[in-house]
Amino acid sequence: MSAASRSAEEQIGRIIKFCSGLEKRASDDLDEMLFGGTEEDIIRRGSDWCTDLARVACALCQVTGLPARVLMLADTGRAYSGHSIIEVFRNDAWGAVDPTYGVVYRHADGSPASTWELINQPPLVAARWSDAAAARTKIGEFKGVAISNYFVSDREDYDYTVSSLNGYCRSILELSN
Repeated sequence: MSAASRSAEEQIGRIIKFCSGLEKRASDDLDEMLFGGTEEDIIRRGSDWCTDLARVACALCQVTGLPARVLMLADTGRAYSGHSIIEVFRNDAWGAVDPTYGVVYRHADGSPASTWELINQPPLVAARWSDAAAARTKIGEFKGVAISNYFVSDREDYDYTVSSLNGYCRSILELSN
């Protein structure tokens, strides 16, 4: 692995470690739960929302010079099931990264594993994750993906309204408890 490749992987590792730590500061009280806002807002308050953490990770990658995009994953076998992650471009490839659980997906040789590969060839991928993440995330869980090119340079085009839970999300979270 070249010095530039190691540097990109180290930078991604630091960003993912930072983002996965933000989740722990968020409130467990559904009445106090907030999501959205600017990346700065999310960093200040923490978040339980994978979409918030994916946006922060994507923005941090971009400001450090690593092209990144947000992906929305869908578990097509279960209703109301999805997850947001990012892909980061390095070593001439897009590689999947989960800022919520601190996972950087790689092939056994250490090269980035794309979301396409995770969905279509899960046995080829060796994931590096913590025991806690392994309990919540499994290779092959998601079968659908949508890519969003979220660029911090276009921030004036986005709505950064901070929102509380709507009734739909509240009912899902109450059922999951």
